[in-house]
Amino acid sequence: YLHAAHPREILVRMLRNLKALFLEHMRWQRVLGVQQRLLLLLPDEVTERRDRGLAYANLECPQAALEDLEAYLAERPYAPDAELLRSKLPE
Repeated sequence: YLHAAHPREILVRMLRNLKALFLEHMRWQRVLGVQQRLLLLLPDEVTERRDRGLAYANLECPQAALEDLEAYLAERPYAPDAELLRSKLPE
């Protein structure tokens, strides 16, 4: 049942654990730092881009937030959170 984990998998797991901790305490600057690193490791993971966009939004960086959230919605227009995110985007 157990298989050896690659160093990249271990690093992603550690970063996601940090992300959860920082989100719990609303430490948005730290969340953003974790998201930047996760996207370096997982450039095709669009949910990580969404999460970076949400961190940018909470840090009041609207242009960066908009770019990430629009990229997420373009990739996943029917995601369960798509309508909620669209309602938060400026017109």
